[in-house]
Amino acid sequence: MPELSSTANETKPIPPLPIRFLVWTAVAWYPILWLFILCAVTIPALNEQDIRPLVSTMITGGACSIVVLFAACFYASHWFRKRSPIIILSWVIMMFSCFTTEGALTNAIINANHSVHEQLVRLREPSIAEVPVSSNNSTAGLWGYIDRTGAFVLQPQWVEAGNFCSSEAKVLKDGTRYYIDRNGKTVPEHKLSACACGDEDRVIKFEKDIFDASGHKLIAAKGKNITVYKFSDGMALFSMPMRMIQRYYPEHFFEYRVMIPMTKEEIEPSKKWGQYGYIDTRGRIIIEPKYYRAESFKNGLAKVPLDTAHGGLQSGFIDKNDQPLTGALFSEVEPFTEGISVVKKLNGMQCLIDRSGRLIADNLQDAKNISNGSIVVKQFFNWFLMDTAGNLLKRLDYDDIEYFHEGLAVVAKGNTKGYIDTAGELVIPLKFMDASRFSKGLAAVQN
Repeated sequence: MPELSSTANETKPIPPLPIRFLVWTAVAWYPILWLFILCAVTIPALNEQDIRPLVSTMITGGACSIVVLFAACFYASHWFRKRSPIIILSWVIMMFSCFTTEGALTNAIINANHSVHEQLVRLREPSIAEVPVSSNNSTAGLWGYIDRTGAFVLQPQWVEAGNFCSSEAKVLKDGTRYYIDRNGKTVPEHKLSACACGDEDRVIKFEKDIFDASGHKLIAAKGKNITVYKFSDGMALFSMPMRMIQRYYPEHFFEYRVMIPMTKEEIEPSKKWGQYGYIDTRGRIIIEPKYYRAESFKNGLAKVPLDTAHGGLQSGFIDKNDQPLTGALFSEVEPFTEGISVVKKLNGMQCLIDRSGRLIADNLQDAKNISNGSIVVKQFFNWFLMDTAGNLLKRLDYDDIEYFHEGLAVVAKGNTKGYIDTAGELVIPLKFMDASRFSKGLAAVQN
């Protein structure tokens, strides 16, 4: 029997693994390439909210690429070992299916991304009906200042504009924030008033010694640890650090810990905080510093927290003898104006009280400040003008009404704003995109 040639059973040598890997990795070039193109084209047109669909697309395409890569390497390695026509045919069919499916998937995803992006653009662009018509398109969306007649004193030119405090206002233009005067001229920071710097002339330099109620001197003149605020009704609010409270008024330091529960680790740094009391013009402490927050006296009454048992979460009023106003304990209180205070009850509803604590109006959804004997209130989801006796004078047909300042209040209806007076009459038409309160005779408005 003739011998079989040894070369008949020999197989061709298989190329090294690196060469096989490089050759067959080229199968995955297509998904990788279109992913990079998709990122380069789409990302610059997207914002943060649009990134999620793109990330999802990248994950899907990456997964497809990995599957194709592994499948190609497996078939390539196996094909070099046994070149079976069935395996070769199946490999060709698989590659064709992958390219066809991937191409369809690519087109679908790109179309979907364009569609989503167009929808987002349409949502971000307001319709013509939503944008108030401006008489000057070049100043649309910019801020300027008007007087009480509604006429522009300083033409719209700023991206942001604040209220005038004293004689300056803070504005933003060309990415720079600076202060202007009432003529629109830039004011250097070293020439700003205390009000523009944020102090609002509240803190004063008290040049006298401070004594307790018995006449014992506690703090020398110009004491650095005591902050004295502007006098009102013959008394000034002052703040004393907790270290001094613990030394001179330890009973109030304990009360402070009850009102604001603290751990041992929190007590030590808290000693640099302060509590509030009241002194007279001689420097004598009339009301000891036992309140962790307080306001200055106005018309003989001051707003302070009174409910010590519940952490001082309820507020009320005290007189100059540190006596609370009878029957007036609420979650929030506003200072008295023209003998009336707006207070909020524990159930969230607001009401009006007089200086004796008597209820004038109850169950209000909202209430603004008193001005010239009138107050704007919200009841039954409608705005009304009410007098100080609690009588409804007229209904105000607006979506929102802000507080009165200098006799005028901002009102909003739809997408425009204007101003009403204390009689509820519209004195400056609804023609601004946005508006702020009047201050020093001027108001910032967005054209």
